[in-house]
Amino acid sequence: MKILSKRRGVQSFFLMGIFSICFSASVMASSVTLNVFSGTDSGFGFSTVHAATGACNTINARDYCMNGANVISQISGTLVADLTGNKLTFNGGAGTLNGTGGSIEITGGSIDFTGATGSSGNLLGMISYLLGGAAASYGSGAFYFYDESFTGTGGPNSLTNGTLSLWGNNSNDANSSGTLGLDLRASVVPLPGALWLFGSGLAALGALRRKSKNRLLSAA
Repeated sequence: MKILSKRRGVQSFFLMGIFSICFSASVMASSVTLNVFSGTDSGFGFSTVHAATGACNTINARDYCMNGANVISQISGTLVADLTGNKLTFNGGAGTLNGTGGSIEITGGSIDFTGATGSSGNLLGMISYLLGGAAASYGSGAFYFYDESFTGTGGPNSLTNGTLSLWGNNSNDANSSGTLGLDLRASVVPLPGALWLFGSGLAALGALRRKSKNRLLSAA
């Protein structure tokens, strides 16, 4: 009976360890790569920076305009961010994206998709930017993203099945429209280091379980 009790104790310890690792992985920030690409989807063109002059939607008394001449088109490149649950955080050095007409450097910000429904109109977050190349005259600012699905599969703004879709304007002022819009799509890929950390934790638990089992067999 004593050996059986010990075995049950080891099993409980092992299961608690697995739960702790899974819970920690869900709440701890993990680094991800955002691979930005271009294309069209149900009338939603991406990835571009464009003038915000037409096809405007009013969200929380703010005008968000989907149409306008491209400032930077065919944007592509790689960004690095931290992903905590459904929240993306961009730190300094997140990366610079290039396209036809210039470049856009992401300098900070965060977007939280937790509880997003695609229709609440709530502010999800913002990212700050600096335009370069031929688009340098537009300077720097911030793009704001609301919980609205304007068009496209899954609808911007969303983080679904490893795909990030964003559409926003560079104004959060109820008295004026944004002068620029950002349409962005990217695949979200965990960095190898995050996967290695999770795998190492599982391997350590496996080693502890084998060690405890050997002790029980010796005691028997």
